[in-house]
Amino acid sequence: TTGGLCFNGDCRASWAEAGSFWEGSLSGNIKNKNTGNVGIGTNNPKDKLHVVGDISLGVHSTDQTYRYAISSGNNNGYLAFGYKNGGSSWYTNNPSLALTYTGNVGIGTTNPGADKLAVVGTLSASNGIKVSGSSFGNFIYGRLGVGHGTAGASKLAVNGNQSIGSSYFSYAAPADGLIVQGRVGIGTTTPIQKLHVQGAVGTNGNDSATLFTSYNTSAAGSPQQLNIKHNYGTVEIRNERGNIGFTAGNIGIGTTNPGSYKLYVNGSTYLNGATTINGQATFKQPANFEGGVNITGNITMTGGDIKSANKITAAVFDPLYNIKGTNYSTFAASIAGGLKEEYIGRLAAADFSEKDGYYETVIDLSKEEEGSDLWVWYHVVDFNEQNVDVFLTPRNSFASTYALISDAQIIIRSDRPADLSMRLIGRRFDWRDWPTKPLDQTEKTSLIIK
Repeated sequence: TTGGLCFNGDCRASWAEAGSFWEGSLSGNIKNKNTGNVGIGTNNPKDKLHVVGDISLGVHSTDQTYRYAISSGNNNGYLAFGYKNGGSSWYTNNPSLALTYTGNVGIGTTNPGADKLAVVGTLSASNGIKVSGSSFGNFIYGRLGVGHGTAGASKLAVNGNQSIGSSYFSYAAPADGLIVQGRVGIGTTTPIQKLHVQGAVGTNGNDSATLFTSYNTSAAGSPQQLNIKHNYGTVEIRNERGNIGFTAGNIGIGTTNPGSYKLYVNGSTYLNGATTINGQATFKQPANFEGGVNITGNITMTGGDIKSANKITAAVFDPLYNIKGTNYSTFAASIAGGLKEEYIGRLAAADFSEKDGYYETVIDLSKEEEGSDLWVWYHVVDFNEQNVDVFLTPRNSFASTYALISDAQIIIRSDRPADLSMRLIGRRFDWRDWPTKPLDQTEKTSLIIK
């Protein structure tokens, strides 16, 4: 055609004649022959096509129910895709991208299904991924890697430190470490302690492994540790107060090196209850036993005393002496008839005074010097005529003597003044508690007479 072509009847836009910017003889197509930009709704287009306003595609009916639209709405810098009253979807292929009318997004696939976001391929996020919600239907399948470009060989691989628990959210765990606020269960779904292991715990290494360490953060001191040394077959429990060691079946308390002893205690020992030792026992420090002690073997004490022993059941008591390199036994005598205490002393002839036809001396035990040997003997025996025996032996000459027991006195009479050796034997104050036939007939003894 020649001349101009007007649109909308008011010639606000025109189709110019040949040689102008527009050409309309392209089998129904319209081409802009100008190399510049086209503006719709603006006379200053910034791009090849610059639209100021909304774009509607499809049927645009009077009720505004257009099928497709690209709209900036009231939000500058945003685009909205979809059917105004719902029911439509938007997608593109190669690469696959889909946005369904239900609000689900597919990346790498045009069929996201029921998932809000379905990604087929690798997902990369530089500032982290946040997932929130009160319910879920499915877990993550496959492998998940955090802090690394690949998922790793495990179902969950974390390259870096981790913190678990709402109170630990703002705390940084050690490098490649893990901090947990609550309880950790291994082999159990109901841990009752901070670390609850249901089953065996194993360690492996060429030298040693520390299985447990407890640090005292409020005071200085070494940490408490449980160490296992594989090559040496030892287990050690350490703290700043002392050590316990287990080596090749031997136990050390107060030391991690028990040597060849089955039990080596470095320090004082207190045992409350019956104790049975089958073998040799060596004590280099005080040992307190509260309860029965049964020992099959030898007890070797390097110095020290046996204190507060109620009863010692033994076949022989042998104070052993070494004289000029040779050992000599001096056996202690045993006495039948209950517990007894002895005192041995001397009387001089000058101690006697003449009476009517005889000589007499009186030992008044109530007037003996406190703390003297005779004073102690008097206070530990059941002193009366039935429980005390007096043995008198003249020295240097012959004499006929006898003794009388009266109240707290021992009266000694002789036919002449004489030097005497005196032996006093009395039942101990608690002799009734230790009868000749013991109340406990289950005690073991090596002295058997049939």
